[in-house]
Amino acid sequence: MLQKLSEDTRAPLALSTLLLALLLATVPTAGAPRHAVDENPPPGLNGPQRKGLIEAIAKWPSRLLPPSAPESHVSVKLVAYNTPDHPHAIGVGQAMLVEAPITEVKKVLEDFDHYKQLFFEFKDIHVVEREGNRVTMFWEQPIPLPFVPNTTYTTYFYTFDSDPTHIFYRYQLKSSNTLKYSDGIMVLDRIDSKTTRYTEYDFFDADWGIAASLAPARIWRDSLRDIFLTDIAIKLKAEHPDWSYDKIRQECKKHWEDEYNDDSVGDIINDKKVF
Repeated sequence: MLQKLSEDTRAPLALSTLLLALLLATVPTAGAPRHAVDENPPPGLNGPQRKGLIEAIAKWPSRLLPPSAPESHVSVKLVAYNTPDHPHAIGVGQAMLVEAPITEVKKVLEDFDHYKQLFFEFKDIHVVEREGNRVTMFWEQPIPLPFVPNTTYTTYFYTFDSDPTHIFYRYQLKSSNTLKYSDGIMVLDRIDSKTTRYTEYDFFDADWGIAASLAPARIWRDSLRDIFLTDIAIKLKAEHPDWSYDKIRQECKKHWEDEYNDDSVGDIINDKKVF
């Protein structure tokens, strides 16, 4: 790093030395840690699907979830998953085609500083720490159920982009006031120069309080809606980078109302798969 010369220093630095010092000051630290795809979560926060999600990245496209057929008029395909021995856990697979280059979708996913504006159903989202290919993030989500506090949690978010045609993301829980575990992956596959296939899996369980016994279907329905809204927000921002966040919010809600209803969401919940 370039040091400031004291007032008593009379010998000027050589120009070549000065330029080298300035160059080195702007180069990222070479020793920034590269976190592994199978990095362990904090003790006690290991979800049942964690191993399967890591294997999915290693063996991709073994867990590829095909998007809905165009004639279905469904932007985001949703698939519900059971979690054995966790009766109140939520598991959701998602698939969609994004009419944008993979670089544009990647840009949206890694624009962490604007997550709060993009994912409008959250009360707060902010970066806690950046370290190599891992970003630590804080989230707060309002829970519109009686006697259930807002969910607050911190996650590790990992990026694996050595292959620009197949980009992987993985997240896992670091801490939370109500979540017992939260594991997921997102995969971007380049279809062509203007199209990207997006696949995501989310698995989580929480201390739902009295809602677990009084409104289990409500928990599932709200989870499916919120997951859909985050996915469609990513799609719309990548396809329309000039749109304001207010317009994206309005369009997200419209897509949900146009593409899903109580019956179709109920069918997804009743047709749970095993991951």
